[in-house]
Amino acid sequence: MSDKRTRTLAKYHVLSLIAAFLLVAACLISWFTYPSAVPTTTGELPTITSLRSPQRTAIPLGKVVSQPSPPPPIKKLEQPSKSLLQTESYLTELARAGDAAAASQLYKEMTACLVVSYLHKFRGDPNNWLNQPGLFEDLSPEQRIEREKWLDDYEKNSRRAEAWEELCSGMDEMVGDGRLYTASLLAAKNGNTDAADCYVRGMFDIPDEEITENFKASYRKNAKELALSAISRGDARMVQLMRGAYGENPYIGMYNYVAEPDPGKVYGYTRLLRWIADENFAPVVDKQLAFEAPLLPPEIVAQQEIWAKSMYDQFFKGRPPVDLTNDGGCSY
Repeated sequence: MSDKRTRTLAKYHVLSLIAAFLLVAACLISWFTYPSAVPTTTGELPTITSLRSPQRTAIPLGKVVSQPSPPPPIKKLEQPSKSLLQTESYLTELARAGDAAAASQLYKEMTACLVVSYLHKFRGDPNNWLNQPGLFEDLSPEQRIEREKWLDDYEKNSRRAEAWEELCSGMDEMVGDGRLYTASLLAAKNGNTDAADCYVRGMFDIPDEEITENFKASYRKNAKELALSAISRGDARMVQLMRGAYGENPYIGMYNYVAEPDPGKVYGYTRLLRWIADENFAPVVDKQLAFEAPLLPPEIVAQQEIWAKSMYDQFFKGRPPVDLTNDGGCSY
């Protein structure tokens, strides 16, 4: 074999070794750069940005995380879930990611299940008023009208609950554990004004042990932000709610924690109500102002008059007067 042929073969051999080394190096780099796609048994759902095309979160270099498959996309959000027990966590993930339709569906279905839960408790109570016919003996005409209203409401809610039984199966305890505050807050932050009203009113059940100082502070902050945002859009219902929140009358639920009692602010919100009330409700507000003003120092009255006029000029001027006899909102 000539020296030239020997040198040529040696050259090709070296190049083959280099190519093999580069191939192995590339495989090693690929192995360490891209973690295994096989899901593990731990971890959280990835951030979901769309109902129709759930996306996985980016995986940090060298870290293997679980990638559980989300439930199939919900194609018609205006239709109820077949079982909220199965879809609640998924809808919550979507709502947290800013999906307004999912947030409203979660809120509406949770409040529907709250009605079902209340009826279950009512029917299971042997002392409910339906089981005490003696309560309705010797009623006055006005009381008979009120009794008929109770029966109509009961029948209406019973019919609604029957349609929701499958949706709400297994949800009785869940709607009473405080998560409705989360559902209503998510819906409110995604533009649902009814949910905002319900959140500020604080009407949902929550176990006493869950009402920690941190929860109170968080609720107070969120409720005030929702209320002031609504007022800045000309929402008269929130004016009424904030007036009540600063009052000293006892209320049931978290509404007690929206604000500390402040007679000056009560007067300010009452004065704002007078600016926006229609002719039917204005006399009622006038009587309330006549009662509240003498209880306050004159300088506080003057300050609140200025504040109310400023709020009216900023957010309500040019709008039609409001019928305040029906405050609306929170209509689950």
